[in-house]
This record gives sequence, C-alpha cells and structure tokens, in this order.
Amino acid sequence: MDWQEQSNELSELLRLWVRPVGVKMVKKEEEEAIEAIRPGKNFGNKITYCQALSIAGRMGLPVLVRGEDEACIMVLPAFGMGKFDPPSKIPESQCAMGWIKDMDAAMKFVGNYAEFALPEGEYSGFYVAPLGAMPERPDVIMVFGNPNQIVRMVQGYGYVTGEAIESRFTGFSGTCIAGVLVTRKLNKPQVVLPGYGDRAVARTEDHELAFAFTPDHMETLIEGIPEVGKRSGNPYPAMKYSLYDTDFTELNPVYTEFASYLTRL
Repeated sequence: MDWQEQSNELSELLRLWVRPVGVKMVKKEEEEAIEAIRPGKNFGNKITYCQALSIAGRMGLPVLVRGEDEACIMVLPAFGMGKFDPPSKIPESQCAMGWIKDMDAAMKFVGNYAEFALPEGEYSGFYVAPLGAMPERPDVIMVFGNPNQIVRMVQGYGYVTGEAIESRFTGFSGTCIAGVLVTRKLNKPQVVLPGYGDRAVARTEDHELAFAFTPDHMETLIEGIPEVGKRSGNPYPAMKYSLYDTDFTELNPVYTEFASYLTRL
C-alpha cells in the first residue's frame, strides 16, 4: 500500500475533513529536489510552521519552509534552524508576551521540550505536504479531527497493540514541538492539543484536536480503527442512543458470572 492509498483509507475510515499531512525534516542538499511552495520566494514573507501545516492539510498544497522563512521564535531553535543568543531570550520572550508568569516558570516551561530539540544546523528546513502527495517516507504524520475521531484513533491503536497513548500537554507548541519532535524521537503516537498559533493564524477550528504518529504505526491504525468496538455494536461513527440493547451474554461467554448478572438485570 502506498502513501496515496493509506491516506485515502485513513480519511475514509474516519470521515476526515482535513487531509492527513506528512512532515519531513529537510537537509540543505535535499532542498532542490523538492517541488513545493517556498514562502519567502512565493509569498514574499515569513510564515509559521502551523500555517504551513494548514496550507498542506486544508488547501492540499506542499510547502517547504527554510530557517529564513520561519516566523515562529519557538520553532526556529527547536527545529535547529536558528538560535537565540543568549538562550535565555526564549523564556524571556514568553514572559514578555504574557504566556508565562515569571522566569522561573518560563525556564521550566522551555525545559519541558528542550530534550527533544534538534541539533543546530542539522536540518535547513522542513517539508509539509498532503500525505497522499509525499514522494517519500515522512518523519511524522499529522491528522486533525474532532474529539470522536481522535478517540477512535487512540482506541484503534490500543486495539492492536494493547498500549496506552501517552502525551505531553502544555497548551503551547502542540503541532510543532510535541507533534513533530516528541513523536519523531519517541516513535510513539501522540494526542496533540493545537495551540494558539494553530488557532489564531492557521485556521484550526475550536472543535479540532490532532493526532501525530510515525509511518511505523500507519498499518496498525488502519487495522484497528475499523475493528475496535465493531462486535459490541459500536462501529465508527458511533451511534447515538440512550438504551443499549446489545446482548453481552453472547459477547462474553467466558465470563459466566458476569453473563449471569446481566441476565438477571
């Protein structure tokens, strides 16, 4: 199954409104081979990571963002595409903008993701595109959806693996640092809270959450999403009703005491 097929299947399984997006870190020597919008050249101004993500997912256009094209002061050092000298400028900036109470809290805040930052200069930029149009394997796949769709992805993953999804939430740097860097390094799916950048400048709706995972987990999700809950009468999309009439005694014959209890009810 290629990226186009997998992207289409995932979209159909979940009834997604936004295209799944692939994200790939790019080295200097790889840039020329990539056909994509280049914000500085084509727009004449900088854009943020989350704007590039939205252009790819909502408009279906590939975007290549180099360090000089990136407008977010958190993404630049985290992705290794720029730096602040001294490093204390990063927490100072968060205090100055009123996102963090004081420098003590700001240092802890920045430290939440410091271990996931990429080495300076290792990559010159990043490439985001609709997953079905990715010419090669992305580092991370990002899916936007409503809470029900995101829950079904979590359930589908757990159905196959038996594992829980563990995510880091600060309310900031959601689809960029948490979504890309944490997911990429841990190679574990993450539920992602789109932050204010996503919502203020990148058209992410108030009802949307996100789910990030590496290509290693695509087949697991495609297997699990349509199967989880199906035998108990809860396929996706979930049915809405108040009286649940599924006969659990047939579904759980090995739990004789439980089945007997349900029968008495």
